Amino acid sequence: MTDAGVGQRWLRRRINGGELTEPLPGVLLDPRAHLDTLGSLRAAVLFAGTDAAISHTWALWLWGLTKAPPAGPVHVAVPRPGVRSHVAVRVHQRSPGPVDLRLGVPVVGVREALIGSVTCMDLDQLRFPAMQAVQQGLVTPAELGDPAGVPRRALRSMRLTAEEAAAGAESGGEAKYWRLLKESHLPTPVLQVWLNTHRGWKRVDAYWEAMNLAAEIDSREFHAKEAAFEADLVRQNAVHARPTLLIRFSVRQVMAEPGLVLEDTEQNMRAQGWRP
Repeated sequence: MTDAGVGQRWLRRRINGGELTEPLPGVLLDPRAHLDTLGSLRAAVLFAGTDAAISHTWALWLWGLTKAPPAGPVHVAVPRPGVRSHVAVRVHQRSPGPVDLRLGVPVVGVREALIGSVTCMDLDQLRFPAMQAVQQGLVTPAELGDPAGVPRRALRSMRLTAEEAAAGAESGGEAKYWRLLKESHLPTPVLQVWLNTHRGWKRVDAYWEAMNLAAEIDSREFHAKEAAFEADLVRQNAVHARPTLLIRFSVRQVMAEPGLVLEDTEQNMRAQGWRP
């Protein structure tokens, strides 16, 4: 506004008089306006500059890959040095390149958002938006695993999620279950296998053909719905009639009780005739 001939003293008087508010340095707002989440993101972009874009976990939320807005400061990325962070805005430097627009807010691409989020999330948390992004066609397993432009601290997480997505994991729970088995002494399953049953073709999350054993990783959010719950029962009965033993774990068990999950999986493998 100073470029338009409005002086700093005039602006300061209006702010001090309550005619304007300044949620961030250099960002002015009508005091009657409500600064909601999207408004806060737009303010963060204005604070960091016209070439700024929302990044890290906030970018994942804008892409619809996480359910709730993250806690803490808004992360933005700019293609130039020298922009200082604020208590409410964490500024990062990015390589020059195109950005996207989501809900009217500039945002970095999904791959860049996932790479940045490695510093804000542990691997188990990262698996969920990474697998969802692959399922939505926003990124490919090859792009996840591409080391180009990936900081050293993020290389391992990106490589592992790429490997899990390439194996067929469609959710964070499936990715973690596959990883648990791959890093154990137990056989690694094939993911997303269609089985021919008397009720038609039914898909299972994991399958060991040699043992005629299948596994399902159930999320409370999806499988607790009545239609999904009944479909699960139909599938389970049909798979058992093949006969194939179908074992089931919740996402919470896979994430929080990996030892129990591996032990139960092994005991069912042994019941199906597997020997180390």
